Amino acid sequence: MKKLTSKFKLTSLENNNAVKKDNDNVIRKFLVTISNIKITDLPNTFDSDGLGDPYVKGNFDGYRSFETSFKWNELNPNWEDFKIEFEYFTKFYNKLDLKMLRLEIYNKNVLEKDDWMCHCEINLFLLAVGPKKRCLTLTDQNGKYSGKIEFDCLMEEISNIKFTILDLNLKFKDDFNAPKDIYCNLHQHIGSLNDLQDKNKFVETDTLKDVVNNCNFKNIHYLLFKDEGLQKFVNENIYILIKHSKRGIDHKIGKIKLQITKEILKEYLINNQIILKSWNKLNLNNLKPIELTNIPILNQFNKQDDYLDELIDNYKENKKKKKNLLLESAESMYNFIPAHLESTDQMTSGNTGFDVNGLDNNPINSIGMADIKILLEDIPIYSPLPIGIQLDDKIEGISWLDILPSFEKKPQVLPSPEELKEGWEIKVDRNSGRVYYVDHINKKTQWDPPLKI
Repeated sequence: MKKLTSKFKLTSLENNNAVKKDNDNVIRKFLVTISNIKITDLPNTFDSDGLGDPYVKGNFDGYRSFETSFKWNELNPNWEDFKIEFEYFTKFYNKLDLKMLRLEIYNKNVLEKDDWMCHCEINLFLLAVGPKKRCLTLTDQNGKYSGKIEFDCLMEEISNIKFTILDLNLKFKDDFNAPKDIYCNLHQHIGSLNDLQDKNKFVETDTLKDVVNNCNFKNIHYLLFKDEGLQKFVNENIYILIKHSKRGIDHKIGKIKLQITKEILKEYLINNQIILKSWNKLNLNNLKPIELTNIPILNQFNKQDDYLDELIDNYKENKKKKKNLLLESAESMYNFIPAHLESTDQMTSGNTGFDVNGLDNNPINSIGMADIKILLEDIPIYSPLPIGIQLDDKIEGISWLDILPSFEKKPQVLPSPEELKEGWEIKVDRNSGRVYYVDHINKKTQWDPPLKI
């Protein structure tokens, strides 16, 4: 057979519009990466020389199809440089065990139609909660063993997580002479002056006047962590800088650093039964907030705090004068320090023994304590295993957070023909392998089973 070349193909089978919400359904978003495909032990029954010219066709729930190049005279082909990434949207996130990734192996021919060799499939629930490494058995049309296929597939649910402080109660020590007029800056990592204009990354509260020793801020505008999975979100830091409104001097009073840990997240999921409720429309009014008490307020600051404070003042001053900001030159002028350098930075005041990378649970020089109520919205309910391997339907690994859906979930049983309404029939889509239902009376189709009442 003449040696040919083939290019990688990626085809969209469905319109992937932005995430939408309606009155009945929430559309979930997953980031899918498939790479590093390897096949071993293919049968040698297709070419006269005993070898084949295989390639792989994949179909992800009828949503994405892809195709590798073919390998010349190979029964153990390897596509180490193969990689595709795409976003997958679905409102049937509680039925992922009925949706499939289907992989089919073909033998390349020049003058004739390519030979179908073997295939395998795996449901998307196992992809969403399993490890990156996969090893599946290939079978022919008679179910006979036809080799093994190994590949990497990461299917991670991501969302725009809303972090809202419902209540921030600051309790200063009696011996601390707190200023009368206080406000707060709540922010994620600020990388440039552009970030200060993004209300999802930087929030400034109103000023509370005539403060004595206690002050309380209510319903602070949320921060938005865009396109994040759970494992990334728990490593995020949220900073609260407490300030007084008097100008002309350094107006930083105190600092609070928060981090949503695995333990806090797990308790929040359990208290709100997110995994159970999120299969239907979630009533946000019933969510129970996270309550953190006795968080130390520290009067210790590092260079990043100082530069950020100066950036904020510069931004607000220019905004008042209605001048156009030259963001790049302003950032370089202030020599802004990125967050990943914060751990090597020295405090500019106070006790330098405070660990800037975490909370000091036994602060000696704190100026008070804070009680905080936090609401988290639009949290992902799936998260893949950090390590492990999947061998066919068996998954070896430990769940990253054991409150997440378990990979021991059993597939849903399809209804029998007798359980369907009159005139309906069960069919299987040849391209995706998904089951759908045909109404021969009204001439329509649908994915959900039309069961008798």
